[in-house]
Amino acid sequence: MKYIILIFLSLFSTSLPIISFSQMDDSAHSTIAQQTPSTNTQSQQSYLIVATVIINDSGGTKVAKDFTVNIIGKIVGKSFILASFQALSSPEVKIVSMQEGNYSLSITNAQGYKVSQQNECQGDIKPGEVKTCLITLNDEATATAPFPPQTGGGGEQTPPPPPQCPNGQHLDQTTQQCVPNTPPPPPPTQTDTPFHFTAAGDFRDNTKTDENMAANNPEIVLILGDFSYNGNAAQWWSKNMDALNNLNVIAGLGNHDEPNDEFLELFPLNGGKWEFIKKVGNVAFVAFDTETNDPSTVDPLLAQAQADPTVDHIIPFGHKTVFTPTPGNPLKADANKGYFDVFKKYDKIRMILGGHNHFYARMNAVSGTDFIYVTVGNGGANPHQDSGEKGSPPQQYVRSNGALHCDVNKETISCKMISNEGKIWDEFTITPGNPPASKQNPAQAPGIINQQIPSIIIQQIPSIDKRSQPSFGNPLVTFFN
Repeated sequence: MKYIILIFLSLFSTSLPIISFSQMDDSAHSTIAQQTPSTNTQSQQSYLIVATVIINDSGGTKVAKDFTVNIIGKIVGKSFILASFQALSSPEVKIVSMQEGNYSLSITNAQGYKVSQQNECQGDIKPGEVKTCLITLNDEATATAPFPPQTGGGGEQTPPPPPQCPNGQHLDQTTQQCVPNTPPPPPPTQTDTPFHFTAAGDFRDNTKTDENMAANNPEIVLILGDFSYNGNAAQWWSKNMDALNNLNVIAGLGNHDEPNDEFLELFPLNGGKWEFIKKVGNVAFVAFDTETNDPSTVDPLLAQAQADPTVDHIIPFGHKTVFTPTPGNPLKADANKGYFDVFKKYDKIRMILGGHNHFYARMNAVSGTDFIYVTVGNGGANPHQDSGEKGSPPQQYVRSNGALHCDVNKETISCKMISNEGKIWDEFTITPGNPPASKQNPAQAPGIINQQIPSIIIQQIPSIDKRSQPSFGNPLVTFFN
């Protein structure tokens, strides 16, 4: 069968460049018969045709749907999952539209099966090229445990059993004597072990950002609120975020996340709260709840993290933003400006992560502080119109769907904003006392001044019914500067 498929792949790839197919990589069940051909002869799109053959001749029972095929791309030394789909029953094939670059294939859940790849299952693909890959999964015979060694037979003398030591003692293997137990010293506490984390928010129905976030095997994943927009927590997690199911995930609450108790159950590491501390290595991630919008509630958590001698870096994260970038048309700051007054009290804070605005933006540190604001609201929701992507990377104000990837070392935090297509739009390194500069300055949230209205002014305001003045008491008016 696999030789027939090889011949078919060869013939099919020869004819493919003269036609194109719609919805190439849209479904895990695509077959040739399901594709809709068009006669666009100008397309320079590349294609990878994948077929799988499953052989169960040694007791194996797995079928096509038990295996997942991953197409992996590589950029600047980092690998990313470009596409994932179920293996296909013969003679079905999967046609995947590809971008130019390096690729390879891997199989998930292949335990007990020997995997072999034939044809062009890895390498570089150029615009307009069509490549084929045949993957064979052949079950292997289950290994049997060796027979236990025979003792005491053939006239051989069985060695005497070792002496039994009293409680509090153990047998010294060198002297064969019982000696007092000496508890081993506790292992050193490692607080500066390098690790990787990733962050994004505002996903809506996007099914690619979770794969982007999982690609570098992060130690911790930060979800910055506005999860699904449709109120179905279980469906969103199982359908849109399945690549993160086996990872450590913490989350902040967004304004679209109702009912929030059902979403909270998705994140056991939150500890049943939307405001908490999660320590990883020498970093304290501190979640704050911009739906409660009370800066005083996060202040004790930040003070606790600041006082912890094993914490070198504090990274607060929430949903709504305190500052938005310029130039362009900055959005109004939604979170209470008092958060900034709390943040600037703690010199271990390195950056503030938020979402809510549907773009990515990195902003310079506000005067008098050493931390920067990074908005990562480009997880998948419709991008805001005031964002743009002009020029070549690095860009610090973009709307391509993607996620922030960061590597924490003892003294530094190095980050990249990587789109779901594998493009690096921005990269920066945070060093304590030396925040990275960007092309964006934060637009300060407007100051709010509450003043009492003198009664003489009330008499001069036509819109106020003077007969109802007693109900005003001491009215207030709000001015914005």
